[in-house]
Amino acid sequence: MTSTEGAKKTVLVVEDEELVRELFVEVIQGLGHTVLFAKNGEEGLRVFLENKDDVTIVLTDLTMPKMNGMVMAKRIKIIKDKVIIIFISGDFSSFVTELSTADVLFCKPIIKFDLLAKLLKS
Repeated sequence: MTSTEGAKKTVLVVEDEELVRELFVEVIQGLGHTVLFAKNGEEGLRVFLENKDDVTIVLTDLTMPKMNGMVMAKRIKIIKDKVIIIFISGDFSSFVTELSTADVLFCKPIIKFDLLAKLLKS
């Protein structure tokens, strides 16, 4: 887990692909936010529980080992309903009936990081 001092928000990034995860962390830290990260939903839930008072946004992939992003997000929303959930996936078809858990959806590949930056600035 990594953080940036004096950040405006605390964002939990949950992504199993290391290069994608590192890219999100770098972009979000570059915006001045604190970033926590995990490589799967199980780890993401643990990191969230350890930092639940600080985390305001969860940016997560849907398809991951150990626990998918949808299951993790539902558990997080039970604990802290006001947290913003952003799903990022290359394929939402398996989760189409459950997407009401999401506050925002982004399809991979995300070419326009400025859209993500704009969201995090709001």
